[in-house]
Amino acid sequence: MQRPESYWLSSADAAARIPNPMYASNADGAYPGGASGRRGVCSFLRARRSCLAAGIAVLLSLGVVGLAPLTFSNKQEISQLLTTVTRDQDNMQKLFITVDALKRDQDGMRQLSTTVDALKRDLDRERSRTTALEQRIQGRTLNTCPEGYTMWRAICYKAFNTPRYFNGAEEACGEDGGTLAMPRDAETSVFLVSLYKSVSSRNFFWIGLHDRRIEGKFEWVDGSALGSYNSWEPGQPENFKGIQDCVIYHAYAVTCLKDTWNDQDCHSSNDFICQVAPASCPEGHTMWRGICYKVFSTPKTFSYAAAACRADGGTLVMPRDAKTNAFLNSLYKSVQHGRGFWIGLYYRPEEGQFEWVDGSALGLYSFWGEGQPNHRGGKKRCVVTAKLMHERDRWSDRPCSDWYCFICQASPGRA
Repeated sequence: MQRPESYWLSSADAAARIPNPMYASNADGAYPGGASGRRGVCSFLRARRSCLAAGIAVLLSLGVVGLAPLTFSNKQEISQLLTTVTRDQDNMQKLFITVDALKRDQDGMRQLSTTVDALKRDLDRERSRTTALEQRIQGRTLNTCPEGYTMWRAICYKAFNTPRYFNGAEEACGEDGGTLAMPRDAETSVFLVSLYKSVSSRNFFWIGLHDRRIEGKFEWVDGSALGSYNSWEPGQPENFKGIQDCVIYHAYAVTCLKDTWNDQDCHSSNDFICQVAPASCPEGHTMWRGICYKVFSTPKTFSYAAAACRADGGTLVMPRDAKTNAFLNSLYKSVQHGRGFWIGLYYRPEEGQFEWVDGSALGLYSFWGEGQPNHRGGKKRCVVTAKLMHERDRWSDRPCSDWYCFICQASPGRA
């Protein structure tokens, strides 16, 4: 703070009145020269008090000027610091906003993930339903051929490259539920030759035509007359030596004999072609690998479920391999979403093992859930395919008195 000039003049006068020992006498303490000497000093100070004040003012000003840059520098730093803090606060606010937005997005992603999972489950159910419906439609409207047979005009055919007598060939076809092939038109004959050539390179195969009952009166093995269509080789049938009562088809003969019929001794050995009527399932059943299956959605005890299957002409299902087991789970899900279904497997304590309802042993394949079977005091002897989360689609033993839905299997009929 700057002092007024009067202050500095008063200070100078006071200083002038202070005695200086170096100038005082031992007797009275007077300055040299006495009173006149004191007056001279005072006059000197008065004359130069303006200069003294100015000098003191200059010294104080220099001090103030020296502090000024420091004050200015501090103000700049503080200003910059405030600016930085303000900017950081803005950035933090933006960061908080971003974090909030990310949280909302995360919640949205969780909801989306939940929705996607639900849609996937719905899609799986629809796929299972579609597959089962397609199989059911096939079982109802499209007849199915036995394994190894090929359908042609609603009849199933199979070529055998194992030569047999005519009677032996008939028996082999009968074991498949059919007869020797009966080509009643040219198109079927062409198909049979093509089928035969796919399995054999020999010349002849038996067809289901003969005149064993009445010589010269050929008939098909189902007892029907030959009819208007035939494909005899020129000069045939001739009944050479009176022993040619059965008919072969030339498949690889010379040009003039190719794709023609010839009567032959029934005790000669030739390849043959069988035909069977296509298999079909009863109403409401679905065919899988030549067996018809049906889901029953009314829960019953094990024994009542087995009885219902017998009344339907079959048994409780016996999934003896992984693919059949998976098919049954798919079939069940297409019509029912309960807690599981009985299968035809149960425990026989006297034997100490599980058996199928047809009396056969369980075999190598099984699909038990974790910790199963556990019997639990001997009360759990019958088997279900469970649908609970921790047992999904796996086998579990249950008390036979429990109530579950069930699936029956039956052999297909012939159209």
